Amino acid sequence: MTQDASTKLEEWMHASDEERNAMHAQWDLAANEGHGIVSEVANLFKDECIYNITGIGISKNNTHWVIDAYVSDDDFENLKNRYNIE
Repeated sequence: MTQDASTKLEEWMHASDEERNAMHAQWDLAANEGHGIVSEVANLFKDECIYNITGIGISKNNTHWVIDAYVSDDDFENLKNRYNIE
């Protein structure tokens, strides 16, 4: 990751929801702007999640990037049957 990319990711991670929404609104999704940040965030989520994420996928619709996370069958059952997870 370049210094510029790490700075953008650092800004993203420390931004409020409102600031992230403002950054996101400036991205040209057709030109794949923001893909680098989305990819890094998806990998961080995969690495730091308490569940066994077996894979991640990144796609986009007309207005948003979408991160799909895939979990093992055992973790899916745990997620489905959870009562109070904090």
